[in-house]
Amino acid sequence: MPSSEGRVAQVEEKLKGHESAIGDLRTAVVELKDSFKELRSEVRESVRDLRSDGRDLRAEVHALRDQMDRRFERMDQKIDRHFMWTVALMATTLVAIVGSYYR
Repeated sequence: MPSSEGRVAQVEEKLKGHESAIGDLRTAVVELKDSFKELRSEVRESVRDLRSDGRDLRAEVHALRDQMDRRFERMDQKIDRHFMWTVALMATTLVAIVGSYYR
């Protein structure tokens, strides 16, 4: 049976081991906190970039919609003009046929 001094020495040895382990844990926790701070700042920066890209994309989509609206408007005008020409030609042809019939 070891003496009380031997037991105290054993306990002190175990405590030294635990103290070094606790010190390592503290260091690891501090490093982990620093890593999380860096990660948080990177995520915030990425979110800011995404929001900026989203605004840019919205502006581009709006510009494309405006451009499409102008193109469709021009196409509608062209179709209307061609329709009027077709109707006018058909009416003229009808008048010419009816006129030649009654001569």
